Amino acid sequence: MVPLEQDFATIGQLTAEFRQRLEQEMDGNTLQYGIPLGYVEIDRIWRLRRQKLTVLGGPPGVGKSTLALNIAFNVAFKSQATVSFFSLRSDRAWFVERLLSMESGIDAWRLRAKELNEQEVRKLDHALNFTRGLPLFFDDTDELNLVELEKKLQALKLDRGVDLVIIDPVDELQPLQAPTKVKQLKSY
Repeated sequence: MVPLEQDFATIGQLTAEFRQRLEQEMDGNTLQYGIPLGYVEIDRIWRLRRQKLTVLGGPPGVGKSTLALNIAFNVAFKSQATVSFFSLRSDRAWFVERLLSMESGIDAWRLRAKELNEQEVRKLDHALNFTRGLPLFFDDTDELNLVELEKKLQALKLDRGVDLVIIDPVDELQPLQAPTKVKQLKSY
């Protein structure tokens, strides 16, 4: 027979645990609940919680990737949290271009066209220097599967720690499949 304590917790235990977490998370008069997204109105009602899955969804073309990049930047900058961004659709050039455009205030098309005036070059240099030290890591591996993703995250976790993982878009992660006979024969 399994002891009840393994399956149940008393309300006294739960409230004591809550109080302990509350005391640990208090910073002055502000409760530090989760990781702020960097959007004041949203942060008042909701934050990212460690070790919880959060899915950002919407129809094509509404800016989900750009919002995810904004969140990654805000979390890395404002919280100094380590962010790993896996892009299964966009390459490194898109990532850097968007990030520098956001930070410098220069339109992305002007960066792509290399049509910058002196003031924009100074803004770009400032953005380059500012973003260089952020704990923000980008991976654009094609056809990434769960095993490869886990290996990459474990390596980053051992090296730097990982506070936030963004997979854009998550539905393009490759399924785990046993190798076919043809693939097995070709490997010999």
